[in-house]
This record gives sequence, structure tokens and C-alpha cells, in this order.
Amino acid sequence: MDAITILKILAVSLPLTFVLEALILLAFRFSFRLNWKPLLIINACAILCLQLWAAADLVFTSPLFGLFGGQFMYGGIELVVFAAKAVLFAFLLKQHSKLRRVLFSVVASAVSYILVMGLVFALLFLQIL
Repeated sequence: MDAITILKILAVSLPLTFVLEALILLAFRFSFRLNWKPLLIINACAILCLQLWAAADLVFTSPLFGLFGGQFMYGGIELVVFAAKAVLFAFLLKQHSKLRRVLFSVVASAVSYILVMGLVFALLFLQIL
């Protein structure tokens, strides 16, 4: 994966993730006005971490794990990001209980992962990115 493709993926995934998770934030009855900054900063950091992992080409060319091993490693990194986001949201979001903040994080992360990664893979497959 070249640098231009990674930047294109970042340009697609960050705004889409932010919009999806903002809608889920509202569905969980959080105030967007009070919580947009942690939502944006946490998601930007998470996506940058994942893109740096992809940029390192470890996902596809890991000699230790082979082609499919790299995919499993990416899944492990994604789980670490899910957990980190849950902890950060638990402490940085305003309103509601910590349990509700963590539940928001899990639901938002899962939904945005499925939809955004599905779109990115489709765009890569169609050679649009």
C-alpha cells in the first residue's frame, strides 16, 4: 500500500467515522456540544494509529506470520484500539454513567468499523482509492 492510498483512506475514514459516531453519540443521548472534542480527538488518534500500522506494511507482508497472519495481527491491533477508546471515552465524555460511556464506545466502534472498513475495502476493490 503506497502513501497516497493511505492518505486517501484517511481522508475517507476520518470524516465518515466522526459522522457515524456522532450520530451514535446522539442516539445514546449525549450532548454533541459537550462531547464533540473528545469524539474527534480520540477517533483521529485511533485512525492515525491504524493507518500507521497499515503504512508499515506489517498487515500484508509480515514475514513472521505470513499473509494471513498479518490480517490476524491487524485484528489484534483493532482490539487494542477498541479497548483504548473505551477507556478514554469513559473518562473524557461528559454526562451519564461510565458504563453508558463504555457501551457507547463499544457500539460506536463496532458500527463504524464495520461500515467504514466495508466501504474502504469496496473502494479499494473497485480501485477507486
